[in-house]
Amino acid sequence: MVAVFICLLIAGFIGGYSYSTYKQKQLPFRSIMISKEVKSQEGTIINIKELSDNSESDFTKMDNIEMIFFNSTNIEGVKVDVNKPDLNIVRNSNFVGITFGKLDAKVWFTSTGGIIAIRKGETWDKVEYKSLTEQDAKYLQDIVQ
Repeated sequence: MVAVFICLLIAGFIGGYSYSTYKQKQLPFRSIMISKEVKSQEGTIINIKELSDNSESDFTKMDNIEMIFFNSTNIEGVKVDVNKPDLNIVRNSNFVGITFGKLDAKVWFTSTGGIIAIRKGETWDKVEYKSLTEQDAKYLQDIVQ
């Protein structure tokens, strides 16, 4: 009776370990979701482009997007409508199903490039604004197309 219990216990541990390892391999470690509102005759449509590190081509795009965020310069005195961006960008990092390292940003395109707003708190009351070069703005637009 004890031997049967021990065998079931070992089988349970092995099964649980195998299942969690399988699930961990399915989850991307890093993902970026870019959304854009498009007006059409039927109404407003939201186009969503999701990038994950499960794809090699997406991996490169994600690295480039992160470099755009890190290398853009801070700006002050920006007047934009936070509720009407051209793009919404959300970056998540996952580890065994736990999300951490979330980046929430909005982008507005201008004639000279663009403006990035990065949320720094729980709400959009605390925002860091950065400028986008024309080349970086075009890169972000091309990803969503």
